Amino acid sequence: MNVSVVVPVFNEERNIPELVRRLRNVLEPSIDFEIVFVNDGSTDGTFEALRELFEQDERIKSVHLSRNFGHQAAIWAGLRAAGADAVVVMDGDLQDAPEVIADFLKRWHEGYEVV
Repeated sequence: MNVSVVVPVFNEERNIPELVRRLRNVLEPSIDFEIVFVNDGSTDGTFEALRELFEQDERIKSVHLSRNFGHQAAIWAGLRAAGADAVVVMDGDLQDAPEVIADFLKRWHEGYEVV
């Protein structure tokens, strides 16, 4: 199984390293994955943070929008860039716990199409 985690971000430079650390902890043991960040016109160091992460790990990808198009447009761009069997969408501000992804995937394996 492979999973794309789509994460729209806007000025989340400080949250990205912790989010990636936690996602890796959840996904690396048993899942082929990619993380697709969508930079929705950030004005902080988000672009640079994402470039650095990609240089360290090619499973971390990013789409950079030319300006702030909004949350839903960023999700749509991420969905279009995702290349896995299953897609998890989560915000980049850590309001969603990456640790629940394992529960989502369990339900998906049970036959649920949307969890």
